[in-house]
This record gives sequence, C-alpha cells and structure tokens, in this order.
Amino acid sequence: MIGEVRYEEPFLLRNLAVVPLLGNGREGRYNVLDEALEGGLASVEDTGVVDSVYLHYAGNDPLFIMDGEEIVGALQNRIVNTAVLVDQPMRTELPVSCVEEGRWSGSRTFGPSRSSAYPSLRALLASTVTDSLRHGEKHYSDQSAIWRSVSSTLQSFRVKSMTQSMHDVYTRLEDDINRYLEDLELPGDAVGFMAWAGGKFIGLEYFGNRELFRKLSDKLLRSYALEAMMKGPTGFPEEVEVNRILSTVRRRQFVEFPAVSAGTEYRYKGRDFVGRALFRGEGELLHLAFFPVPN
Repeated sequence: MIGEVRYEEPFLLRNLAVVPLLGNGREGRYNVLDEALEGGLASVEDTGVVDSVYLHYAGNDPLFIMDGEEIVGALQNRIVNTAVLVDQPMRTELPVSCVEEGRWSGSRTFGPSRSSAYPSLRALLASTVTDSLRHGEKHYSDQSAIWRSVSSTLQSFRVKSMTQSMHDVYTRLEDDINRYLEDLELPGDAVGFMAWAGGKFIGLEYFGNRELFRKLSDKLLRSYALEAMMKGPTGFPEEVEVNRILSTVRRRQFVEFPAVSAGTEYRYKGRDFVGRALFRGEGELLHLAFFPVPN
C-alpha cells in the first residue's frame, strides 16, 4: 500500500509526539476544499437530508477532499465521510455526517472550516463506513455513534454548546490548539506523519502528493492537538514501535471499493486497526489514513 517509508526523529508538541514521514511525492496541482470554497471554485448545498450534500465544482485542477473535513452553516454542520477526488467540473453528491446534533435551521449553503474531525472521530468514520460498504451499502456512517463522540468531547472539555456542535470545541479551544503548534516546523520533504498521545498510537497520515500535505497539514495537526488534549502525558515512541506500525500498514490486506467520485478507494478493518486510502489512476496514492479501531 505504501511500500518503504522514511521517517525522521520524533518531536514533542506538549503531549503530542509526532514522527514526520518523508518522501519525494508526486508532482501535480490540486485544489483542496477550503480554498475552492473561499475562491468561488466550489459551492456546497444542503440536500435537506442529514447524510448527503451537493457539491458544485468548477475548477480546472482536480479537487481533493479529505475524510473528516468539516463544512459549516446550512441546516447543520457536517463532516465528509471519506476522501473524495473530483477530477473535472461537475455536480456530485457527497456522503456526510452531522456534527451539530441540536440544529436543523438556517440557509442551504455551507462555508469552509479550518477544522476537521479529530483522529478518534475519523477512526469511527473509517470503521462504520467500512462496515456499510462491506454490507453493500453506500458510504454511510453510524450517525448516533458520531453524536455520542461529539457529546463526549464537549463534556470532556466542559464546553457548553447550545447545538452540541463539534465546531464549538475548536472555537473555544483555539488558543490552546495554537500553543500546541507554535513551535512546529516540519521537514520540507515531509509527506505525512505518525502521532502518539497519552503513550498510545493515535493515527498515521501519508500523502502521495507533497502539495496536498502542505495544504492540509495545519488542519490535520490542529485535529491531532485537540485529540492530545484529551489524553495524558506521553513520551517519544520507541523506534521499534514506529517500525511496527509501518510494517502493519504494509502487511495488511486492503480491499477495493468504489470511490465516491473519481479514483479507487481501498479499506482495511481488523481487530486492532482501521484504515482507508484513495488512489488516482494506477498506483498513484493521494492519501492514506490509519488509526486504532475505536472502542
């Protein structure tokens, strides 16, 4: 799935241990969701159904949407259920989940968000969407489980939210998250990272395109910082543990599933880990995410 991967020495961001993953990365221009929405190249409209939205894309470069990315506004805030590649101007339907349980009112249009689902919530997405696909369904998530995760996170941080919104957690804790990342300096050839918090592995992100990682690294690391704030102290992971996780990713048998739009999707779910990857064309990896299976 990812072959041999180089990495640098880990570093600590408070109690978040990060191991940079290095690679040459393929060339090629991509738009990402926030810049497409902000630049008027894309718009997202509510369908009036919780688990789907309409994307209208008019850009010339392919659009990549990462799993767990948040869109805000419309009738309620949502997160995208899986990674999506839109390789030409088109209108398409995106599978989404609600991360704002207590609202069903507003406009029909979504706006961009600097936030994405935190790693344990993305693991829940990966796990339940994989279950849905295995049963011949679409990219459906377990919406009730997602609401429970958001509610638990709000309670953990003692954040009061009238609408039980994940976005309110990020807004309330923005200064704390920024302090996690204030000394961050990733290597120039980084294409991803592995992360530990509370002494446990919490996720791996690997991109086949360096520009995509550069554009999405801040959003990703903000979500990992939030996850770390729910964990206890941590130290540097042992090299044997880093190699064990990488070996696990390489050895697991990922199963092919139809992608939402362009490309090919691969998924793995076992007793301990869950992962998903999106490829464009033959052997061109766009993004792989790998997590512990959520409780």
